Amino acid sequence: MKVLVTVTTDFFLTSLIPLILISLFFAFTANAYSSPCDQNLLKKSIGNSKIGYKERNGICEGLYTSNVNAGFELVSLEQIPIPKYDKGDSITLAFPLLDKLSATNSLRISSIALRPETYYRMDAEFSNNENIEWSVEILTADGIALKHDEIGLFGWYTNNTKQVYFPISATIGNKPATSTYTRMVLRSGAPIQRISWQLIVDEKVVSTTKLQGGIPVGQPIQIKIEWPFERPSKAKIKIIAKAHRINKPLTPIFEVAVPISPNTAITSL
Repeated sequence: MKVLVTVTTDFFLTSLIPLILISLFFAFTANAYSSPCDQNLLKKSIGNSKIGYKERNGICEGLYTSNVNAGFELVSLEQIPIPKYDKGDSITLAFPLLDKLSATNSLRISSIALRPETYYRMDAEFSNNENIEWSVEILTADGIALKHDEIGLFGWYTNNTKQVYFPISATIGNKPATSTYTRMVLRSGAPIQRISWQLIVDEKVVSTTKLQGGIPVGQPIQIKIEWPFERPSKAKIKIIAKAHRINKPLTPIFEVAVPISPNTAITSL
């Protein structure tokens, strides 16, 4: 009986080991590749295989159906804005020169349509300190046809469940591009009566700027950020707004990782 039990046990283990190895292989393969797609937006893709939101050569982009959000949404944070483009062009998105702590995170990039009622988004991920080459094929496709000033662009990463944004620089070919300030664009799901914003560095308010009120739902709100001479590695942008029919002030705070160089798009990597 002892011999029988031993043989049975060995046979069971011999049969089980290949199954374990196969499971580990598929688990490793799944973890080795992380799709840059927003999983929620994949479920909301319009379903059109040509222009619907899906992955194409490592970049996810296309149209999706949107839910209404009454709060503030960051839709662009650019150091060098996207230049004018034509069909067949490719936009170079420069790898950001962030401080070492920020650079250890998985650095992602997103683009959102600024044109009202056009629910377009692009998602990609920087890898190996390399720039991203982004074809305008989908941007210029029939059914989307977005111009350079109708799309926002921003970088981001997650730090302890908190989303941190960083500005992006975009160029086409060898066209020269410089910028002395960072442009942030927000939009709100509620009409805004009054609004101002604060630049906060090391938990201290550096400046407060009042913006024009009377902003309808969905209209882009532009903020021009001029960094101190000694550029911080991190900063916060606090919004203070009074929305129509909402008694409590809206005070979202956006944490920003500031690139070391103001013109990252023309820095040799």
